[in-house]
Amino acid sequence: MRAGVFTRVLVAASGLFCACATAAFADEPIGVLDRPRPEYDAKGLPLGAFRLRPALDVGATFDDNVFRTEKGKESDVYYTISPSFSLRSDWPRHQLEIAGSLTRYQYSKHASENRTDWDVGANVRIDVLRGTMIETAASYALSHEPRSAPDEPGGAKEPTEFSLAHSEVKFTHQPNRFGISLGAKFDRFDFKPTPLIGGGEFNNDDRDRDRYDAFAKVSYEMRPGAAMFLRGSYAQTRFDDRFDRNGFDRDSQGWRADAGFEFFPTHLVKGEAFAGYASESFKRPFKDINAVDYGAKLTWYATPLMTLHLTALRSFNPTTIAGASSTDDQSFGTSLDYELLRDLIIQTSVNYLDSKFEGISRNDRYLSAAFNAKWLITRYMNASAGYAYTDRNSSAPGRDFTDNAVMANLHFQL
Repeated sequence: MRAGVFTRVLVAASGLFCACATAAFADEPIGVLDRPRPEYDAKGLPLGAFRLRPALDVGATFDDNVFRTEKGKESDVYYTISPSFSLRSDWPRHQLEIAGSLTRYQYSKHASENRTDWDVGANVRIDVLRGTMIETAASYALSHEPRSAPDEPGGAKEPTEFSLAHSEVKFTHQPNRFGISLGAKFDRFDFKPTPLIGGGEFNNDDRDRDRYDAFAKVSYEMRPGAAMFLRGSYAQTRFDDRFDRNGFDRDSQGWRADAGFEFFPTHLVKGEAFAGYASESFKRPFKDINAVDYGAKLTWYATPLMTLHLTALRSFNPTTIAGASSTDDQSFGTSLDYELLRDLIIQTSVNYLDSKFEGISRNDRYLSAAFNAKWLITRYMNASAGYAYTDRNSSAPGRDFTDNAVMANLHFQL
């Protein structure tokens, strides 16, 4: 190793340990990935009162279990090309952003996995008064379910394609310590038929659905940097088909009531944590869900060179697996961003998901881990390489699998 590089590593390591001994950061710490880096950050292209930020990613990945099977694993190398853009206003008040991306997956051996995903969307923020704003967003995406999706039919020749149309609106008013937020959102899922091995298609019309959500939140800032809140929400899921392939009505409705705390930027920690109660009701013979609700999203600025993220969330998600009303998903995760050198950022993550199918005995447990190294080369280019591991342990016979993937990527930006 060259002496210059060795010196830079020692300086970075010294900064890490010295920072651990300091009592606090500046008033508002900035995470490793959020820190401005003028020599590497894209400037974008000025277009009147807007700024356009185009980008292009090209990558290659080796996957040792393409079909996510327990036995008879098939490996392959696939290539991705992903152009994207963001067009954001530079106005002193209000904001408009339009963004979109497209990703093409091209496999070396398994052409059945070739696919193209894309999305486009816009969001608007209207600053009505000081402390009062209206935010709206709308997007449309065409994507594919992963091979590990529990609802994938047996004998699927290709991944299932689906589209998602999303819209939402949120009103926030906080002129002083008291604040109130009201919001609603709509999601439309449309699943295409799944091509089957040997010919024919599996009809997924009974999965097509609309999801309506509404919420209200009241908060109180106890002191600068800390607030408590109460939040309630109501949701309905309405399927296009009155009865699914097994002859059952899968429409549902549910509500949640939570209390929690928000930690605004302090010397060490910011984020949100909440707990409460959640209920989801289904038509007979499906089983209702009544459970403790919880969630957390915390960021710990351990040192100026290291940022740690912790997440936890409980959610209920629709399924068309026979006998199951929904999946009760409890997820936990941690990730670490570490600036080893000014131009070298290391990222690691570990996540766990416990997915219980209500009404039947199936229980899927996922463990995943990832490592990524990102090298900032110039303002216009960076490179990354990484590894990802996924393991599913299922109580359903033949549903276990492990997967290893190694990837490399080049990112270009203006």
